[in-house]
Amino acid sequence: MKLIAASIAAVLLLVAVVGTQVKIDARPEKKDMVAANPFHRLPPSQYMGEYIASMLLGGLRAVAIDYLWIQFMKAERARQWVEVNALLEIISNLEPSFSEIWNHLAWARAYNIAAAQESREDRWLWVKGGLESMDKAIARNPGSDKLWFYKGYMHYHRLPQEQYLMDRFLEEMGEDSYGVAALTLAHAIEVAQARGKDNTVPPCDGMMQDAFNKWAFERLRRGQYERATQTLQQGHDTYLRLMTGRPVGSMNQNNNRLFLDLLPVFALEETLAGQNRAGDPGAAQTSEKLLGMYVSLEQAYVFCRGVERRIVELSAGSLARALALAREGRAAEGSELFGRTAGVLYEMLGEKTRGSAQHFWIDMTSFARGVEQALALEAAGKPAEAAAKYDDIIEAQRNALPGDAPQWTLLMQRAAELRKP
Repeated sequence: MKLIAASIAAVLLLVAVVGTQVKIDARPEKKDMVAANPFHRLPPSQYMGEYIASMLLGGLRAVAIDYLWIQFMKAERARQWVEVNALLEIISNLEPSFSEIWNHLAWARAYNIAAAQESREDRWLWVKGGLESMDKAIARNPGSDKLWFYKGYMHYHRLPQEQYLMDRFLEEMGEDSYGVAALTLAHAIEVAQARGKDNTVPPCDGMMQDAFNKWAFERLRRGQYERATQTLQQGHDTYLRLMTGRPVGSMNQNNNRLFLDLLPVFALEETLAGQNRAGDPGAAQTSEKLLGMYVSLEQAYVFCRGVERRIVELSAGSLARALALAREGRAAEGSELFGRTAGVLYEMLGEKTRGSAQHFWIDMTSFARGVEQALALEAAGKPAEAAAKYDDIIEAQRNALPGDAPQWTLLMQRAAELRKP
């Protein structure tokens, strides 16, 4: 017990010393200081904590680490995330070269603690803290391909979970989260290869390809057509450079061909945008051609969220025409029109057997059938039941359709119209 008490006292002293050192580091005279010690790559406040932990605790360091790990595991099981954060912060000073510590710390902040916050801004601050923890980890362990991968994964997976997080990251950092993910994952592969590892198997190589792909579609969504095209080419070239002379799977080869096959599609996207701005009647024909190109890509390649999303967005025209017919008292015709256009399209794509893509299109087929049923209720003179059906569709497909898909506005508007006296 005396040994444990001494360890805890030492850790508390460590925390106090680090806090004081942070204040010292802020003084102007410290800016020109060059650290002549093994921790020269780190800011003084960081290496001071590690140095004190090594010199002061001595043989007690291992005991302190073991004790703190036990407390961490207890706090984690109890989902006491603030305690988890504090304990991991201390352990990271005691074991700065252990990459899993930093990963736990970044994950606790960006995922667990952030998820417990009620406001979007508070979630962003904790996610940001997690990203900063990972940057500190890499500064301490620049040769760890695992840490580079973890950083890339957080930008690829955590930020896109909420559009608000992606927007805040872009606003504060001036970078796209998928862009950071793509470049970081590429660097993770480079670091691994420098250590004699291929690192060409999933998830890192395939995730890198998908990040480049999503980065391109994000730029396309913002109307940055030239930069979107450059991103496709960069993704293709980066993969070729990293994988040359190394074994690659058929899925990765297909993903890399997709970059090139998307180039003419993106060019037509720019044409369509110009036609829409000019009010060109030829835009409808271009839109149909573009939809056909995306459908062909969806059939030829494995799951690509950007392609799926554009198919949904471009096929919204069928829903708009069907609802327009309903407003004219021709709801039965609208139901038939939507069924033989969007409904048939989604059902055809739902016959694919390639994992996630199949499930998405099965959901979209259910969406189409629900719209047909709602229009049939309108045709039967049951506006209240039709409005309730539109509500049910929105609730059931909330997680399938993109949050800003035009279908939401169209269905909510029609439901509101049907409820009017």
